[in-house]
Amino acid sequence: MDLFIQLEASPAFPCRWRVDKLAWSERGGPRLARLSTDPRERLPLPPDERPAALAALLGRPLTVYDGEGEPVWWGYVHAVEVPVRGARLGWSLSGLANRVAVVYEERPPDMDWLARPAVTGWVENAASVARYGRKERRVHLPPASPAQAEAAALSWLERLSSPQPALMHGGPGQRGLRLEARGWWETLDWVYYAQPAGLVGYTGGGAVTLNIGYSTTYREYLQAFSPEQAWSASELCVSVGRSGVPDDELGISLVRWNGSAVTETLALWRRTAELTPNARSWMRLDVDPPLPLQPGAGYGVRLRRTGAVSSSAYWHTGAARDPSVPGGLYEWSGTAWVPSTRAEAMVFRLSGERGALEQAADLLRPEKGGQFFSAVSLPPGSGPSLGLYRSGENTALHELKALLDAGDDRGRRLLARVDPGRQLVIHPLPGEDQAELQMAPGGQLCDLYGRPAPLRERAAGRRVLLGGQPAYVTEEEWTPRSGRVLWFG
Repeated sequence: MDLFIQLEASPAFPCRWRVDKLAWSERGGPRLARLSTDPRERLPLPPDERPAALAALLGRPLTVYDGEGEPVWWGYVHAVEVPVRGARLGWSLSGLANRVAVVYEERPPDMDWLARPAVTGWVENAASVARYGRKERRVHLPPASPAQAEAAALSWLERLSSPQPALMHGGPGQRGLRLEARGWWETLDWVYYAQPAGLVGYTGGGAVTLNIGYSTTYREYLQAFSPEQAWSASELCVSVGRSGVPDDELGISLVRWNGSAVTETLALWRRTAELTPNARSWMRLDVDPPLPLQPGAGYGVRLRRTGAVSSSAYWHTGAARDPSVPGGLYEWSGTAWVPSTRAEAMVFRLSGERGALEQAADLLRPEKGGQFFSAVSLPPGSGPSLGLYRSGENTALHELKALLDAGDDRGRRLLARVDPGRQLVIHPLPGEDQAELQMAPGGQLCDLYGRPAPLRERAAGRRVLLGGQPAYVTEEEWTPRSGRVLWFG
């Protein structure tokens, strides 16, 4: 089979590559390509220029064409190898990171009980980002101070922001150049995806106990907050318990807050003693219908006793002395809301949802996970509602796979492919009546009229008639020796 290589390198690398292997997957399309030069041919360029010229190919776009000039595989150069004095010298993008953040446990001096997880901001090498695109890494450290973590981030960045050579044993007959390319889909694994919208609250521990309805000065509390982005709240979790058996109800509400007064109750729940455990634990409350929150507006979570106070039967919740928590904790004095002197943050969690496809659209924006895609095409609808908040500890690829697994509005699993123009197309899994290819009795892949299917007719992610029955192809490979090999699932 005649295959031709287009490698967008500057300066050009004068070399005749041969294709050793091509692979495609149901999600992403082109996955892997392995190329090499004939070891019997003379290597290009003088020996002292060859390593640098080969390393300069990393990250460059590569396309494989068939004999009719049609693209069959496309992606970027991931790794290269060159023979050097009986060994092999290689470079790879696997270890590259031009944006680094450090995850650590912050422990204030002599205050171990205030230890909490922390993450530095991103530090980046702008020149490396301009050359290769954003490639991020989160590095984990043992307990450290913020200054130590920031210094570690800069140290890691200095070491990782350019590809480092690796020397490997050559072995007999390994004289030619080697090149490995990956599909553009993999670049979603280069960056982490964070979505701060969809969550407010404090869950860092409640060392302070707030008694609710114990006395007139311990009657009710309000934790204020203001979202930074617009989203809809769908679930409220509060940490509550009781002492004794109160004969009234605990009122839990979401309210509008103007900084000194409650102006409107937006959602209200009442819980009796029978529904509240003695020990403090999480209580989950559905916000139905979901409550739209506006950026910059004032809101609050309010806990109050609905009946008379009692020092022998009351409710309680958790709080913490943490002035870094925005919003502020307030308590009712009997005549007005005043800042609490007992704590600064009440333990609660308010979360929201958004359609899976709406979330995918945000994740695939160029400044987030879609830095290499020319466009994104999504099916109609918003998809099932899923939790919106993302902490940033997972890559964009990890998060996108979960969103696609959730399916579309009709419950169909979603696939994705990157076309030759680098447009990412998300579409439903084809139905069993949508087979476009068939396997001939001799094992050759053909169209429905029995004509041999060219290599550009991708099988991965499609239905193929196998013995007259539709079968779904998850992976596909081609080598000069074995031809096309399909995996069904």
